[in-house]
Amino acid sequence: MSITAQVFDPGSAVVAQGVIEWVNTKATEVQNTTRIVMGAISVIGICVVAVKSRFALAAILVAIAVAGLLNWGVWNVTDVSDKIGDEINAAPTEAVALIAPSIPSNVGA
Repeated sequence: MSITAQVFDPGSAVVAQGVIEWVNTKATEVQNTTRIVMGAISVIGICVVAVKSRFALAAILVAIAVAGLLNWGVWNVTDVSDKIGDEINAAPTEAVALIAPSIPSNVGA
C-alpha cells in the first residue's frame, strides 16, 4: 500500500511518534548554537572596534555596551516574549462603546 493510500485510509493509523520531541530538541539546539555564535560575534566585534579605533577607550566601551545589549536580547528573547504575552492576555477582553446622543436638526437655526 502506498503512503498516500495509508494516509487517506480511515482504517489505518499513521504513527508520527517523536516528531514533536524531535522538533523541540532541534529548536533547543538551534537556540544554544545561536547564543554561542552571538557571543563569539560579540567578542570579535569588540576586538575589531578596538583595533580600528586604535584602542580608544570610548569606542571600546560603546562596542561593549552594544554587544551586551545584543547578547541580552538573544539570551532573553523568550522572557520578553512571555512578558508581552502576559500583558496581552491581561488586557480587558470587553470593549464598551459610548454613543453620543444625536443633535436635533433644528438646533442653531
